[in-house]
Amino acid sequence: MSAIQTVLLDPFVLIAIALVVAGFLAALIKRPRDTDSRKKFVYLLWAVCFAVVVFWAIRQESLVLAGSMSPSSNQPVAVATKGVTRYVSQDQAYRHGASMWVLLAALTSFMAIHKLAARANEA
Repeated sequence: MSAIQTVLLDPFVLIAIALVVAGFLAALIKRPRDTDSRKKFVYLLWAVCFAVVVFWAIRQESLVLAGSMSPSSNQPVAVATKGVTRYVSQDQAYRHGASMWVLLAALTSFMAIHKLAARANEA
């Protein structure tokens, strides 16, 4: 549970979740009314969410690369990336490991939101 909590309480992930919720609400209440405008709004939200999550993932990668070369009491977890092994904290290892999963979750969420937003007004 602490791994999920560590990832979900990161500010960048919270921003991405807020963007997904905003897109879902816009598609659900059909605002703006025009289907093309609604789809463009969802595209805009996806672009912003993608930028936030990719920035966060790159930041996690750089924080891991800035980790220690030997284990210590506050950096006991070994993370192998780009051919080197660095030692980081448990929370940092969780965030680094989950970065692509967060991107995948955002992508699939926005695919579903796009399908919902693309529906024409039905009776």
